[in-house]
Amino acid sequence: MAILDWPVCGAEEALRYAAPALQVHVLGTQNMLQAAWESGVGQFVYISSVSAVDGLSPQTRIDSDTRHYSNAIYGLTKGFGEDLCRMYHHSVGLSVAILRLGTPYMPETTGCWVGNEFFPQAAQQPPATPGSSRVHVDDVTRTIALALHQPAPGYALVHVVGADSGHRWDLGAARQAYGWNPQYAFGPDGLPFEAR
Repeated sequence: MAILDWPVCGAEEALRYAAPALQVHVLGTQNMLQAAWESGVGQFVYISSVSAVDGLSPQTRIDSDTRHYSNAIYGLTKGFGEDLCRMYHHSVGLSVAILRLGTPYMPETTGCWVGNEFFPQAAQQPPATPGSSRVHVDDVTRTIALALHQPAPGYALVHVVGADSGHRWDLGAARQAYGWNPQYAFGPDGLPFEAR
């Protein structure tokens, strides 16, 4: 779950974080993959991000085999992590699950987190209308647990987004690999509801 967080800023300012992002997201991930392989770990779960494909047109349907394409350092380095996972699977047979997470929504008693932003009065000031990739934290944790307990060595890249995101993101790979379907969708107010 390698992540280097930095303040929201413009594209030029974000380039200052390129070297540390490469260090954490790419070299850090490679170190973990190598250690997992050398230690005989049965299943490696890599937390990627839908940001890895944020350079694609918003009208593009994103399948589970869509390669990363990002114009931002965060998405680019998370995509490089996906490449490393694929390489370790194909070169040494490490069983790998890549989970491309949408923007996590996490309720708290005093508000909610959306990504790395806290909304103290979510009911009175709901988070901005969700994009096509918001996902409830319960759906995220359920997918991680399923991926960790995958019995046979293999490789999977799946999207972990809300139930209302299926028109943009292919959810079939997650259903096939783990029997997973999102339990939550998000309304126009940006708040979650249980999907039917």
